[in-house]
Amino acid sequence: MEISLFAIVSSEPLYRLSWLINQQLGWNLTEAPQIELLHQERKEIQPFFVFSYVDEAAGLRYSLIQNKGSKGALAATMRQIDFWLRIEGEGETDLQTMFSNIKGIKQIQLIQQFGQGDLKKEKSLFAPNLLDTSND
Repeated sequence: MEISLFAIVSSEPLYRLSWLINQQLGWNLTEAPQIELLHQERKEIQPFFVFSYVDEAAGLRYSLIQNKGSKGALAATMRQIDFWLRIEGEGETDLQTMFSNIKGIKQIQLIQQFGQGDLKKEKSLFAPNLLDTSND
Protein backbone atom coordinates (compact mmCIF):
# COMPACT_ATOMS: atom_id res chain seq x y z
CA MET A 1 0.00 0.00 0.00
CA GLU A 2 1.35 3.38 -0.96
CA ILE A 3 1.09 6.31 1.47
CA SER A 4 1.50 10.00 0.63
CA LEU A 5 1.67 12.53 3.43
CA PHE A 6 1.13 16.29 3.39
CA ALA A 7 1.64 18.68 6.31
CA ILE A 8 -0.89 21.51 6.58
CA VAL A 9 -0.70 24.72 8.60
CA SER A 10 -4.06 26.42 9.13
CA SER A 11 -5.73 28.18 12.05
CA GLU A 12 -9.10 26.69 11.02
CA PRO A 13 -10.60 23.95 13.23
CA LEU A 14 -10.53 20.45 11.75
CA TYR A 15 -14.24 20.32 10.86
CA ARG A 16 -14.04 23.68 9.04
CA LEU A 17 -10.85 22.75 7.17
CA SER A 18 -12.49 19.48 6.11
CA TRP A 19 -15.46 21.42 4.77
CA LEU A 20 -13.18 23.80 2.85
CA ILE A 21 -11.26 20.91 1.28
CA ASN A 22 -14.54 19.14 0.43
CA GLN A 23 -15.74 22.30 -1.35
CA GLN A 24 -12.47 22.76 -3.25
CA LEU A 25 -11.91 19.13 -4.30
CA GLY A 26 -15.39 17.60 -4.34
CA TRP A 27 -14.48 15.15 -1.59
CA ASN A 28 -16.65 13.98 1.26
CA LEU A 29 -14.39 14.12 4.32
CA THR A 30 -16.48 13.17 7.35
CA GLU A 31 -15.66 12.52 10.99
CA ALA A 32 -14.00 9.15 11.49
CA PRO A 33 -12.90 7.24 14.61
CA GLN A 34 -10.12 8.96 16.52
CA ILE A 35 -6.55 7.72 16.46
CA GLU A 36 -5.40 6.75 19.94
CA LEU A 37 -1.66 6.50 20.50
CA LEU A 38 0.41 5.87 23.61
CA HIS A 39 2.43 8.94 24.62
CA GLN A 40 5.77 7.35 25.45
CA GLU A 41 6.92 9.89 28.08
CA ARG A 42 3.60 10.29 29.90
CA LYS A 43 2.56 6.63 29.52
CA GLU A 44 -1.00 7.62 28.65
CA ILE A 45 -3.25 7.36 25.61
CA GLN A 46 -3.57 10.47 23.44
CA PRO A 47 -6.55 10.87 21.10
CA PHE A 48 -6.32 12.70 17.75
CA PHE A 49 -9.36 13.62 15.65
CA VAL A 50 -9.66 12.41 12.05
CA PHE A 51 -11.87 13.25 9.08
CA SER A 52 -11.74 10.67 6.32
CA TYR A 53 -13.04 10.02 2.80
CA VAL A 54 -12.79 6.77 0.83
CA ASP A 55 -12.81 7.09 -2.95
CA GLU A 56 -13.80 3.53 -3.83
CA ALA A 57 -13.50 4.11 -7.59
CA ALA A 58 -9.91 5.31 -7.25
CA GLY A 59 -9.01 2.83 -4.48
CA LEU A 60 -7.80 5.58 -2.15
CA ARG A 61 -8.52 6.79 1.36
CA TYR A 62 -7.93 10.44 2.23
CA SER A 63 -7.56 11.27 5.93
CA LEU A 64 -7.19 14.69 7.49
CA ILE A 65 -5.59 14.10 10.88
CA GLN A 66 -5.23 16.52 13.78
CA ASN A 67 -1.57 16.95 14.77
CA LYS A 68 -2.12 18.98 17.94
CA GLY A 69 -3.97 17.09 20.65
CA SER A 70 -4.76 18.17 24.18
CA LYS A 71 -1.70 16.32 25.52
CA GLY A 72 0.83 17.07 22.78
CA ALA A 73 1.50 16.57 19.08
CA LEU A 74 0.95 13.41 17.04
CA ALA A 75 4.29 14.14 15.35
CA ALA A 76 6.32 15.44 18.29
CA THR A 77 9.19 16.70 16.10
CA MET A 78 6.72 18.63 13.91
CA ARG A 79 4.73 20.58 16.51
CA GLN A 80 4.30 23.57 14.17
CA ILE A 81 2.11 21.45 11.85
CA ASP A 82 -1.64 21.67 12.51
CA PHE A 83 -2.88 18.77 10.35
CA TRP A 84 -1.69 15.85 8.26
CA LEU A 85 -3.36 14.87 5.00
CA ARG A 86 -2.65 11.18 4.51
CA ILE A 87 -3.49 9.48 1.22
CA GLU A 88 -3.25 5.72 1.14
CA GLY A 89 -4.20 2.92 -1.20
CA GLU A 90 -3.30 1.14 -4.38
CA GLY A 91 -5.00 3.63 -6.69
CA GLU A 92 -3.54 6.68 -8.35
CA THR A 93 -4.34 10.34 -7.99
CA ASP A 94 -2.89 13.48 -9.51
CA LEU A 95 -1.03 14.71 -6.43
CA GLN A 96 0.19 17.87 -8.17
CA THR A 97 -3.34 19.01 -9.08
CA MET A 98 -4.64 18.11 -5.62
CA PHE A 99 -1.73 19.99 -4.01
CA SER A 100 -2.42 23.09 -6.15
CA ASN A 101 -6.15 23.00 -5.37
CA ILE A 102 -5.57 22.72 -1.62
CA LYS A 103 -2.88 25.41 -1.75
CA GLY A 104 -5.52 27.66 -3.34
CA ILE A 105 -7.62 27.60 -0.14
CA LYS A 106 -6.85 30.97 1.44
CA GLN A 107 -7.27 29.65 5.00
CA ILE A 108 -4.29 27.33 4.49
CA GLN A 109 -1.00 29.05 5.22
CA LEU A 110 1.19 26.11 4.17
CA ILE A 111 0.94 22.67 2.60
CA GLN A 112 4.05 20.57 2.09
CA GLN A 113 4.54 16.98 0.99
CA PHE A 114 6.76 14.66 3.03
CA GLY A 115 8.27 11.30 2.18
CA GLN A 116 9.15 8.55 4.63
CA GLY A 117 12.81 9.56 4.50
CA ASP A 118 11.90 13.12 5.54
CA LEU A 119 10.23 12.06 8.78
CA LYS A 120 12.47 9.31 10.14
CA LYS A 121 11.50 10.09 13.75
CA GLU A 122 7.80 10.07 12.89
CA LYS A 123 7.48 6.57 11.39
CA SER A 124 4.01 6.10 12.89
CA LEU A 125 2.57 8.58 10.35
CA PHE A 126 3.45 6.08 7.62
CA ALA A 127 2.35 2.97 9.54
CA PRO A 128 -0.10 0.96 7.42
CA ASN A 129 -2.35 0.36 10.45
CA LEU A 130 -2.38 3.97 11.76
CA LEU A 131 -6.07 4.38 10.91
CA ASP A 132 -7.08 0.78 11.59
CA THR A 133 -10.06 0.83 13.92
CA SER A 134 -10.88 -2.88 13.68
CA ASN A 135 -9.51 -3.43 17.19
CA ASP A 136 -12.31 -1.41 18.80
